[in-house]
Amino acid sequence: MKATFAPIRALLLLLIFVSISPAYSQYERVDALVKTYPKRFSDPNALARRIATDFSKPEEKIRAIFTWLAINVNYDMNEYREGGSIAYSYRSPEDRIIKEKNFRSALVSRTLKTGKGVCEGYASVFKDVCERLGFEAAIIPGVARNDESQIGKSPGESDHAWNAVKVGAEWKLVDVTWAAGVVDGRKGFVRYFNDGYFFTSPERFFLNHFPEDPRWLLMKKTASEFANLPLYFPSFLENDYVFDRKGGVVKFTKNIPVVFKIGNLDPEDKVYYITSRDNVLQRVRLAADSSFQIYPSSKTNGFLTIFINEKPMVSYKISRE
Repeated sequence: MKATFAPIRALLLLLIFVSISPAYSQYERVDALVKTYPKRFSDPNALARRIATDFSKPEEKIRAIFTWLAINVNYDMNEYREGGSIAYSYRSPEDRIIKEKNFRSALVSRTLKTGKGVCEGYASVFKDVCERLGFEAAIIPGVARNDESQIGKSPGESDHAWNAVKVGAEWKLVDVTWAAGVVDGRKGFVRYFNDGYFFTSPERFFLNHFPEDPRWLLMKKTASEFANLPLYFPSFLENDYVFDRKGGVVKFTKNIPVVFKIGNLDPEDKVYYITSRDNVLQRVRLAADSSFQIYPSSKTNGFLTIFINEKPMVSYKISRE
């Protein structure tokens, strides 16, 4: 599945795409070199050899795989709309292993040659090239949270796939699909490079990923805790802001304001909110401790989204009492 992030209105959709800027951090040199690579490779061995020639550190090699896929493989909108699924028959556990291997090999080849795919394609190529470079890697199926309607609902059937890769003795989490861009219902696939999904901490990855096998959470969390989270947007992962409200539902009582507090704000940061009954960003007045109040009104219904510097960060479901 793709990071669709269905927003509460056209304004929110627009701001998601025009306001996100990539964060390069210590991998700027790696990213710059990978951008000079060919946009297509005939097979995964060719990509692996190029990376092995250019980089020696494990983290740089893995970053090179991640970056090349994110900037060169387009999300396949046709397959996305058709709801493509993995389907093959097998007669025994041994036969299943063979069929799975053949399926993955064909998928990797097709993704590289066509330059497009869905999450299974991104994840399969990432795992394949990692292994050719000597890294243990896994494809992790699970549920992705990308819509306000999921707030309060337990994770259902898997609709997404991402990766884990072992660096030394530690497993690291990666989502190349979501790093490549998002799907806009009007524009189709909108590309931007979001490295917030590279080596993401388990705590932050959990905010919108729940694996079929809970061991891949890499920490102790439950499906119930996942269900009760708010919706965090891609721009949240590119920053280190801390929201004091961890639950996905905000209760408004008549004439009583709800208090929010955001940690790690810079003095120049501007905070806004919008509700699903309104079409205008409302700027809030920040107190000295970076807290602010939102009063209930006829427009505080549906969902409430908090913005920082006009970038959507987190959405809550509104409950009226």
